[in-house]
Amino acid sequence: MPKLLLRYIESHSLHYHLAVALLIGLALRLCSAWFVYGPQAVDDYYHGVLPAWQLFSHQAVTLPAFRSYLLVWLLSGFLEIAAPLGLHTGLVQVRAMYAGLGIFSLLAVGGTYLYVQRRGSHLFGALAIYLVALQPVMPFIATRAFGEAVALPLVVLGIALLEWPRSGRTRHELWWTFAGFLVIGLATLFRFQVGLIYVALGLVLLLERRWRPLAVVVVAGLLTLGMEIGIDLLSGRAALATLWSYLDANADGAAAFGVMPWYNTWLFILGLTLFPFSLVFWDQLGRLWREHRNLMIALLVFVAAHSLVPHKEERFLYPVIGLLWIALAALWSYVPRRRSVRWVYAPVFALFVLTAMPLALFNNTQAAGIVPFAKTLQRYPRAVFLDFDGRGESLMQRFFLQPANPLLHPTLPPGAQLVGDTLDRYPGYPAVVLLGSVPPTVTALRSLAGRSVAGAVCQPLEEAGSLTDRLLYRFNRKRNARRHSSWYLVCTRR
Repeated sequence: MPKLLLRYIESHSLHYHLAVALLIGLALRLCSAWFVYGPQAVDDYYHGVLPAWQLFSHQAVTLPAFRSYLLVWLLSGFLEIAAPLGLHTGLVQVRAMYAGLGIFSLLAVGGTYLYVQRRGSHLFGALAIYLVALQPVMPFIATRAFGEAVALPLVVLGIALLEWPRSGRTRHELWWTFAGFLVIGLATLFRFQVGLIYVALGLVLLLERRWRPLAVVVVAGLLTLGMEIGIDLLSGRAALATLWSYLDANADGAAAFGVMPWYNTWLFILGLTLFPFSLVFWDQLGRLWREHRNLMIALLVFVAAHSLVPHKEERFLYPVIGLLWIALAALWSYVPRRRSVRWVYAPVFALFVLTAMPLALFNNTQAAGIVPFAKTLQRYPRAVFLDFDGRGESLMQRFFLQPANPLLHPTLPPGAQLVGDTLDRYPGYPAVVLLGSVPPTVTALRSLAGRSVAGAVCQPLEEAGSLTDRLLYRFNRKRNARRHSSWYLVCTRR
C-alpha cells in the first residue's frame, strides 16, 4: 500500500473516515441510480419496480405467489417519500426507487464501523469502511431492486451487532445477541436463504453450549417467523403462504432456468477479490479465521450452500458481499507493507477501481428494451411507439409506457406515410417513436432521420445499448437476446 495512503489513513480518526465514506458512497449510489436505471435481471423490474409502481398508483399488483410484498412496500414507500418532488414519468419513478435503495444500503457502512470498533488495527477499520462504501460493485449492487441487495446491509449490521460485545464496550451481551439475530432475521424476510446464516451462527452457540444466548436466538427466530406471518396476512395471503410457494417453486433448485457447475459460485467470490493476485494474502487466512470466525462462518456457509444449487446467479450472493469486503480489509491490514501487496496487489486493485467504477456508475444495463421509452417519455408527455421487429411488449416497457402510451406492431415497413397516418390517428400525441433492431428496419429508419415528413419532423436516429450489453450479446446471443442493441427515431408534429 502506498505510504501516502497509509499516512492519510493513520492521521485521521475512524469517525472522519466514516464521514468521508458515507458522503462519497452516497454520491456514487445516487450517480448509479440516475444513470443505471436498466435492470440487471428482469426480476428487479418484474418483482420489484413494476409492482411497487402499481401499488403506489393504486392499481392491481402483479406479483408471483413466491415473492414477498416486503420489497414492494419498501420501494413504494420510497415513491411516497419522493412524491412531493414530482413523479410524472417512469424514469423519474425508477430513479427515485433506486436512490432510496442506495441510501438504505449505507446501513452497511454504519454496520462496518460498528464491527471494526476495537477489533484489529486502525488500518483494518478504515479499509473495511472504505471497501464497503466505495468498492466499485457496491454502488451498482446497492441500487438494484432485489431482495438480495436489501439483505446486504442488514447482514453486515446483524453480524456487527452480534460482535459488538467483543469490543468491550458493553456487558449486555444477551441484548446485543438478540438485536443481531433479529436484524439477520429481517434480512431473511427479504431473501429467505439468509436463514442459512441465522441457523449456522445459532449452531455455533449450541456447540459452545451457550444456553442463554441460544434461548435468545430462539426468541428472535420466533419473532422473525411472526413477522413473516404478518407480512403474508397484510398481503391478503394465508400465513406462511409466500415461504411455502417459494420452496415449491425452487424445489429443484430452479434448474429450469439453467444449470451451472458448482465452482461458478466460488469463482465469482474469488474474482471479486481479484484472484489470483489475492493469493498474496494466502498465508494470512488462518489469522483471519481466528480473529473473525463468525463472519467467516456466515460468508463460507452462504457461498458453499449456493454452490450446491443447480441454478446460480451472481445476485444470489449479494447478501454476503459486504462480509467479503470486511474479510479482504482484514487480510490487507495484516501485511500492508509486504512487497507483493505494495507492488502487485495494490496496483492491480487501483487499476480495477479506475476501470470498473465508470461501468458501475454510467453503463446502463439492458438499455435496448427500455431507453427508447424512458427517454422519449421524459421529453414528451405522450407518445405512440411503433415496434417493427416484433420484440413484443415486456413488463419493463409497460412500466415506462404506463397507461396512456400505446405500443403498436405495424405490418408495413417504416415510412413517411405511416408516420403521418399515426399522427392523424392519435391527434392528442405530439410524438411518434419508430423502433427497430434488424438491418433492413434500421436502414429504413436512417432514411427518415433528420427529415420533414408528412407533417412531422424526424430527429436524428439514436441507438439504445451499452458496452456490457454488446459484449454479453456477442458472447451468447441466444441467452442474451434482450441485450441486442436497438435503434429508435422520434418524429414530432410540426
